[in-house]
Amino acid sequence: MGWINLRESGIKDSLILKFMKEFKNFETFLRDENLRILDKDIRAKVLHAALYDSRKFYDKLHKHNISLLDYTSGDYPENLKNIQDPPLFLYVAGKIRFDERNIGVVGTRRNTVYGKVSCESILKELLEYDVNIVSGLALGIDTIAHEFTLKKNGRCIGVVGSGLDRIFPYESRNLWERIPENGMLISEYPPGSEPLKWNFPRRNRIIAGLSQGILLCESYEK
Repeated sequence: MGWINLRESGIKDSLILKFMKEFKNFETFLRDENLRILDKDIRAKVLHAALYDSRKFYDKLHKHNISLLDYTSGDYPENLKNIQDPPLFLYVAGKIRFDERNIGVVGTRRNTVYGKVSCESILKELLEYDVNIVSGLALGIDTIAHEFTLKKNGRCIGVVGSGLDRIFPYESRNLWERIPENGMLISEYPPGSEPLKWNFPRRNRIIAGLSQGILLCESYEK
């Protein structure tokens, strides 16, 4: 049981974040003296959250080897807390290691041969400096970046726009299986979440927030 129960009970993320920053942990937040100062409707939702049976939810995470980090977790990446709209919850598959140098790689889904060659040429040098490559597992430049990094035994962080049990695009299935062996797949969406089109622009803020720099390999003028 934890902060995730508040979201399951219909409380907005902005309010959950306020509670997270004000109270040491979820159990402290649930003390009577804290609940009494809440608005009646919010208090009802919090009490519902306290009684919410989350076993099925955590069983699903365990089934897919997914870890859940919240904004207050010790493993939650500090850099990500500094963006304007940090995700309160991160679902992670793989080896959780955020305290390293990360470079985000982004670009078009319809790359040219020049874009591929340029991307791989720059990555070859970057990987010599022991950086992690962060990208979004889309077709095109994202896939090139992940594939080349794995080929060179580098470490990838893939940030996706669906639940970690919903592979998208399907052509990336092989990458989804290989990246967690020495890296991470990350999503702010719980298992079962479909790859809705508006998830992907939001995913980009996580790529930027995790990275010390961004490499834009190829893109159209717009």
